Amino acid sequence: MILTTQANASMEPVHDRMPLILEREEAVAWLLEEDAAEDFLRKSPPLLEHRAEDGQMSLFDL
Repeated sequence: MILTTQANASMEPVHDRMPLILEREEAVAWLLEEDAAEDFLRKSPPLLEHRAEDGQMSLFDL
């Protein structure tokens, strides 16, 4: 299962949704606590960092 949430500022230029990554203890709460789902879906993912070495790759670069 992949959980998604509203995109944060670093992802909005690409898409309006983004994956929601839960920490291990949050995943247990997601599965076992009825009220946890709404809280996690409101969670704001951290901003993504762009680094110069993270450029686009192609098959021809190999």
